[in-house]
Amino acid sequence: EDKQQLQFEIETEVCKIGEIEKVTVFENNPEGAVAVKFKEAKSAEKCITTMKGRFFGGKEIECDFWDGVTNHQVKESADKEDARLDSFGDWCDNQSSDSDTGINYDYDSDEGPD
Repeated sequence: EDKQQLQFEIETEVCKIGEIEKVTVFENNPEGAVAVKFKEAKSAEKCITTMKGRFFGGKEIECDFWDGVTNHQVKESADKEDARLDSFGDWCDNQSSDSDTGINYDYDSDEGPD
């Protein structure tokens, strides 16, 4: 949810500068990296001059063109991955099966479910 909120706030602010193609929030990046792709290069230039040095969420914004090499994506830690997978497993264990719902599906029939 924080990622979606940040993406919304960035889009809301930078759409005033030019037409956006895509906003990418690198959610595991400790620096809070965000990439904005504009339809036109002049909008990207204006974004850099407009946003550089401003403050967002108490942090000063650093803004520049992507160098074409740097990967701002940070893989989740092994502990976070384990916790996420455990949570998903718990969720799966708590889902209803067909027999729990009282719905009877006849999978041998050509007509589909009863």
